[in-house]
Amino acid sequence: MQKIVEFKPKKLPVFSGKREGGEGGFFRQEYEDYFWSCFGGEQHVREHYPLVYQAYQRSKADAAGRKGSLKEEQDPDMLPIQVAARPIGYHTSSLTRGGAGGLEDEITSEGYLHTKKRLPYVSIIANLYEKETKQEIDSYALYAEHTSAGDEVSKNLRASFEDIQRRTDRILVSHVDCCYITEDGKMVTEPAESGTFICEGFASVVKSFELVHPCDKSQKKNDPLIVLYGRDEQEGETADYKYPECKETDKKVPINFPLEGEIIFSDAHFPVGYAKGTHTANIEFGFSDNGTVLYKQSIENCFSVDGTDEHKLKFKFPEDWLAKLDVSDFSVKTSLNLRASFYVRYAIGSKTSENLRDIPIEISSSQKSYGEYFSAEGTHVYIPYVSVRWGCFAKDTWLRMGDGSRKRICDIKAGDSLYSPSGGNVKVTGMVSGEEEKLAVIETEEGSRIRVSRTHPMITAQGLRQAADIRPGTMLVNERGDLETVKFAYLCEYNDITYNVETGGKDIILIGNGLRTGGYEMQNAAEAEKREEEPEPWKPEVQALVEEMKRMMEDTFS
Repeated sequence: MQKIVEFKPKKLPVFSGKREGGEGGFFRQEYEDYFWSCFGGEQHVREHYPLVYQAYQRSKADAAGRKGSLKEEQDPDMLPIQVAARPIGYHTSSLTRGGAGGLEDEITSEGYLHTKKRLPYVSIIANLYEKETKQEIDSYALYAEHTSAGDEVSKNLRASFEDIQRRTDRILVSHVDCCYITEDGKMVTEPAESGTFICEGFASVVKSFELVHPCDKSQKKNDPLIVLYGRDEQEGETADYKYPECKETDKKVPINFPLEGEIIFSDAHFPVGYAKGTHTANIEFGFSDNGTVLYKQSIENCFSVDGTDEHKLKFKFPEDWLAKLDVSDFSVKTSLNLRASFYVRYAIGSKTSENLRDIPIEISSSQKSYGEYFSAEGTHVYIPYVSVRWGCFAKDTWLRMGDGSRKRICDIKAGDSLYSPSGGNVKVTGMVSGEEEKLAVIETEEGSRIRVSRTHPMITAQGLRQAADIRPGTMLVNERGDLETVKFAYLCEYNDITYNVETGGKDIILIGNGLRTGGYEMQNAAEAEKREEEPEPWKPEVQALVEEMKRMMEDTFS
């Protein structure tokens, strides 16, 4: 169970050095000096928190002996850890040039860490301040214990628009500094920075922001957006986008997802293009259960002013993210949270240098009513979360019908009635099909045998399990509700069409070849019911380091 302890620091030091990518805590002296200054100086830490100091020195020496960073060494395609300070976002619904006081009149910057691996400890200290005067506006410090894969530790830095009015055209900067301990006792520090210009109220600058892509291509109001993996859109298929098939021997699938839109500026403001220089674009997918993937394409030349409307700025990014993931990084419960923020340049009146300003643009996943997606009056557009769907039955699987008979799944049509032990007969609303190279084969000692995709949900004595997680000895539930013991569980070559049925219910259980199994909605929408297993305790030396880190945070910031 993740436990988060939060503090409100009286005053944080301001980092004055240059932030760059990589393991800043190990490779730059200026960052190391800053890290120690947060906790009273290097000598103070060495005397009062020796385990922390020794772990830092060991990890620093270890990193110096390697070419890449810890995260690159572990998995270059999926970052185990992602820490970032998102460019400051603006809630513009009630902002005016004169500035009205309201709950929505906030400027926020999110600091977060997303982890792929189980970690004993994570701490984050962050502040928001004016770059020129170093005046602090907001800050926080927190630590979290026992983070699991997919956990996100996050918090917002906030400033009211009323306070910012006096700082028109100044730069606010948010810094997030993360420190985490790995399961083998290594200590890693990571910095992140975000800066932006504060203008006179963006509600008066941007009239509308419309996304061309992503959008609801299926016209079925998918929420989340549906992305197919390695399957064609056929009769009954529901999809907005699809990943290309994975044909490589290393079983890695490219990330393909489009970002395209139009930003309409008000009459007195004229777009110029992408704002490069001191600003950094931050575009990524956060996986609900497996870390974060960054967009690696350059976007500098992806912006253009409309030739027929000088107030309209168009952008279209390459769909290929230049990132590949192993198929095992997806599961039946994987959803993707898009975070995209970048800056565009515009002019007030004439396009002379003194009239140029920069404005942050954001696209992010959120839980909204469907009419609030894909467009906005302002600079921030929301989209639904994105769900990756795959996994089906072999074409010769027999399903039990509503009248007690059995029919091969490849012969079932929309309108047919299926028997479900979870709620009587259910109507087939659509069929889903696609190719699979390999299937999981499951055979029981009682003679039942079924072939399904590796991510297909099976009903076991312990709850829902993916087929790939079934092992000899697992107890499966058959159509009568009795238990059958798995004798063999292995992968076989298939290279043929697989099928699944849509029934409109995510909790519907079907009977396939005499065994209870999940249908399409359960496969792709339901969270797998996993047995809560007590995690292995940390090594004593790791736990001692965690306790000392907690004490150092509490002594410093409480």
